Amino acid sequence: MKRKALIDSLVTPLVEHLMSGVESTLKWRNELIKHRVLSTDEVSAADDPAIRLAYKAMKTVELSHMSEEKLMEMIESQQMNWNINLPEDIQQGAICY
Repeated sequence: MKRKALIDSLVTPLVEHLMSGVESTLKWRNELIKHRVLSTDEVSAADDPAIRLAYKAMKTVELSHMSEEKLMEMIESQQMNWNINLPEDIQQGAICY
């Protein structure tokens, strides 16, 4: 169960990061067809919000099955950073560490 929580905490922000700033869903539509998630007809009939959800689900499943090492490599290659809020009583220790 700990692995799942770890993976989920890494995958969700990574998927959001990968999807951020994309203006056109054309790439996502092509990926959904390529990976046989949806047929060409289904992709053509779907609106942008449906394509976004389908692509997000596909990427989440794909990344959830990666090893921790591969996932960390992908995060590093995307130059992602996390902001964390530490309780005041441990902030100084974390800074010193």
